[in-house]
Amino acid sequence: MKLRRVPLINVSSRQMREEEAVYRDPIMRMIDIPEAVNRYLTKTQKSYIMLYYTENKSVPEIARLYGVNKSTVSRTIRRGTANLCKIFGDKAC
Repeated sequence: MKLRRVPLINVSSRQMREEEAVYRDPIMRMIDIPEAVNRYLTKTQKSYIMLYYTENKSVPEIARLYGVNKSTVSRTIRRGTANLCKIFGDKAC
């Protein structure tokens, strides 16, 4: 069975590259972080990331809240942050 890759966001590669260039500017990065979060993360990624980073909830706590496996929460957080790292071009991610 051949697996196919499914894009996590619904924008073209060209549009993504153009926006990456804008977000590499440090001032634009500070201004547009909320916009990037809303635009490039799924609702689930946003929810898990907000709980994890702003409310300091642990992965098991989030999993219990949503009734999912803790590996699902961990994977969703990792993919969401990877999307943001890709947009902002951070090497430290």
